[in-house]
Amino acid sequence: MTRTKVRENLGKPTNQRGKFVFFEHEHSKLVDGASYTSANFVTVKFEDDVVQLLEVWKTTTS
Repeated sequence: MTRTKVRENLGKPTNQRGKFVFFEHEHSKLVDGASYTSANFVTVKFEDDVVQLLEVWKTTTS
């Protein structure tokens, strides 16, 4: 996938460093009346504007 396609699908990155772009999204939600915070993190590494690495991480805390 190209850098342009990543941008079209994931939007503007939260941060960028060298060959890496980072996306972060956090939101609150209620589950059975309890409040939780969910966070999603995506790291993409590019080589010659083509994805070489994709790392995805999700965490939920109460």
